[in-house]
Amino acid sequence: MHDLDSLLADADPMPETRAPGATSLVGEDIYSNVLVRRPSEVDIGVPGRRRRRPAIGGTTTAWTWSARRTIVVGLVVALSVSLIVVPLAISGRGPRRVTPPAHHVTTVPTPPPTTLAPPVSHAPWPVEILAHTNIVAATAVLVPAAPSSGRPTAVMIGFESCDSMEVCSGPLERFDPQTGAFEVGPKMSAYSYLETIGSQVILFTAEASACCGPIGGWTMRTLNGATLELGPVVKLALLGDEFVESTTGVVSGTNDIWIGAGGAIFLVDLTNGKVIRRVTVPRLGGLALSPDGRTLYEVIGGPSGGEGPDALEELNASTGQVLASVRQADPNDSLGLTPVSDGVWVTTDRSVQLLSSDGLRHIALPKGAVPPDPADATSDRGFTSYDLGPFVLLEGDRGMTCLAPGTGALRAAALWTPKQYPGWLPLGVTGHTLLAIDEMGIDANGVVANAVVDVHIPAACFDPGG
Repeated sequence: MHDLDSLLADADPMPETRAPGATSLVGEDIYSNVLVRRPSEVDIGVPGRRRRRPAIGGTTTAWTWSARRTIVVGLVVALSVSLIVVPLAISGRGPRRVTPPAHHVTTVPTPPPTTLAPPVSHAPWPVEILAHTNIVAATAVLVPAAPSSGRPTAVMIGFESCDSMEVCSGPLERFDPQTGAFEVGPKMSAYSYLETIGSQVILFTAEASACCGPIGGWTMRTLNGATLELGPVVKLALLGDEFVESTTGVVSGTNDIWIGAGGAIFLVDLTNGKVIRRVTVPRLGGLALSPDGRTLYEVIGGPSGGEGPDALEELNASTGQVLASVRQADPNDSLGLTPVSDGVWVTTDRSVQLLSSDGLRHIALPKGAVPPDPADATSDRGFTSYDLGPFVLLEGDRGMTCLAPGTGALRAAALWTPKQYPGWLPLGVTGHTLLAIDEMGIDANGVVANAVVDVHIPAACFDPGG
């Protein structure tokens, strides 16, 4: 005879297993663990033992004490079992076999990565003077080193200032940031300027100049960045004595550039000066080409007399076909253009916009992208943008921000008071160095005393993920 405990067998325990490599959640890094609880198939019924009917001796009417005792004991046992099994069956825990639910996986979430705030300086970024120079900042260009040149870094070329009160231009000057060496080249006419096309330098110059403008027509020549030697003269007869208002880089897949002058834009072959296409633009206010050479942007002034807002147009660089056009809201603001790979930055004295390269759609700028307003609400903000390849610099009256070119995401910022306003003009990036010309003023002889400087911008400006 069994007691009550022997009639109730314990259920199989629920085993606990862990995913490969998982460890205990107690006292360890809970973010790297995945706990898997796998219940086994459990028989929760009450195991019993098959019993024989007790033997009954003699005739059916001949009951012995032993038989009576056996019957009484059997009734007591049966009653005890019924009192236990029936409630279990009613409660749903009777002798039955059930299939447990599917495996349950509990995953502890991994915390999001920590994002560092962009570095903010409450003063202009520091500069290091590399050399003093007479190069006028507005005339200078940074020429990348051609792969075949053997030069490891870029060189800076520009025009020296002249000490005459007449219309004049100083000689060409070349500066090598790696060696610190200067070289002076030929002197050009007053109406001369440089355009970089990759590692090539093109010199546009008027044959002569007078008080009121260029005379004798225009020419263009290649300029050797290593030696300052000039290539053959190519006449630009189409321009006459008009002012050259804008030039661009080379159109994709060609050797052609766009030149704006005299109420039109011209697509010109660099090798021979031949005009390939002419598009009339009565009030051209600016011209710029996208970095890939496929999209041309032009600013068109307001109606005759200068009244009305400027318009910005997006053109196919190969054909001159207008693809999109938007008109600016403020009739008093002139537009500055800075094309980047996915759009164009448009700046005025009062506003900054980033427009897409597929229809001039407005792209919302993230918080902090635009430098703060001046203390005087009536003052112009004086926004200017510079495409420096890895990043865009956006300068205002009270600061400068370093931004992702295509999105405007803030990478770093420098804020300043009006008395701290920096005097340098960025020219370009070579490696992780931002080269600029700091206009330091006029010396005792009346000559511009400038300096070539290395601007110590934060490393975050070069972060491609920003």
